[in-house]
Amino acid sequence: MKKLLLLLSLMMGLGSQLYAFGEKVVIEGNFNDVDTVGDYAYVSGTEGLKIFNISNPLTPILVGSFSTDGPARNITISGNNAYMLDNLGMRIIDISSPSAPTLKLNFYTGDSANDISVSGEYAYMATQYGVQFVFVNEDGYAAGFGGENGPAHTLTVYNNIIYVASGDAGLLIYSESRLFGTINLGGYTNDINVLGNYAYALVAEEGLKIIDVTSSENPILEGNISIGGYVHGLTVSGHYAYVTNKEEGLKIIDVTTPSEPKLVGSVDTEGNATNVSVLGNYAYIADGSSGLTIVNISQDIDSDGDGTPDSTDTDDDNDGVLDVNDAFPLDPHESLDTDHDGTGNNVDTDDDNDGISDSDEMHIGFNPLNASDGLADSDHDGFSNALEFSIGTNMNNADDKPIWTPIVMGSIITFAPAKP
Repeated sequence: MKKLLLLLSLMMGLGSQLYAFGEKVVIEGNFNDVDTVGDYAYVSGTEGLKIFNISNPLTPILVGSFSTDGPARNITISGNNAYMLDNLGMRIIDISSPSAPTLKLNFYTGDSANDISVSGEYAYMATQYGVQFVFVNEDGYAAGFGGENGPAHTLTVYNNIIYVASGDAGLLIYSESRLFGTINLGGYTNDINVLGNYAYALVAEEGLKIIDVTSSENPILEGNISIGGYVHGLTVSGHYAYVTNKEEGLKIIDVTTPSEPKLVGSVDTEGNATNVSVLGNYAYIADGSSGLTIVNISQDIDSDGDGTPDSTDTDDDNDGVLDVNDAFPLDPHESLDTDHDGTGNNVDTDDDNDGISDSDEMHIGFNPLNASDGLADSDHDGFSNALEFSIGTNMNNADDKPIWTPIVMGSIITFAPAKP
């Protein structure tokens, strides 16, 4: 059996030292992806969706499940919905009751979709044809294509900008359907994460590359680190990037200085680590046929340098907010994440993820910390306030509303809302 190890780099030129973890648990199964929100881990795999109560991460309890047609691949959580891909396309599953998840909507794409990200009322899918978006509300949906510059492997939406890991084409940056900027990263770009002014991209068999995206039209490579092996999945939390590395497990990289990322930890798992989610002091690793590995990643690390290791420190980042109440216990600049999208309120321009920016919500008298006003339909015309605001119609006048506009994609015609 492989050992679970953390390799900590010593900062004073004394070489390196090896530490062993004592806190971990492995849940049997065959899992491809995982997302964590609050007290729950949502895991996709060969049997569909599994929901675990992780209020105590080391004693997870299966509380709900949902079967799919064939293996479920990527999954992301937004509000009370789980957005999940399987062989038929995208499924939206109502998880308001974790013990009884129910199907809310199917959207057929076949097996062309690779990844999914959600912002407001839109789900964005990375497909072999480009970026496809799905408008979702209580009354129906519509779809249309965005990018047309070749296949999209994975994507993420950050502050209404779409960042696409596009294989050999590198990183593509879109605003709606308009291509803003590109950067070739010298290999097959297969995953992307964005936090603040930086995009973190995985390049297969090379490692992690960090791109300054302060200017979306002129992305600049800031730093990189070679990891070895086949890097696959990525999440960024606080000052660390967590990278799944197939047979080599999980790599932990300090990205405090983007131009000089440093490998500070390694967690060896039993199988082929594909994706990872980080919540608090624990990493949840989808490990293929070896199940889900949950590991305490704070052991023997002193994140805030106060002399108390994270394993016993109640405030790991010394920001005055106890870890149990801190959405980002390792980031001293963040403690709240109202919409649970992985981006702290201090840098998130849409804290409640309703599709209207915080500044615009305050300007029109909405609450930037409550999505209900943006998702409501004040004039009862079938379109949400957020959608009408983004399109430019009057959210308080039912006679001034969006119209359904046809979008032609080869032999397929779909419809999307647009301003009259």
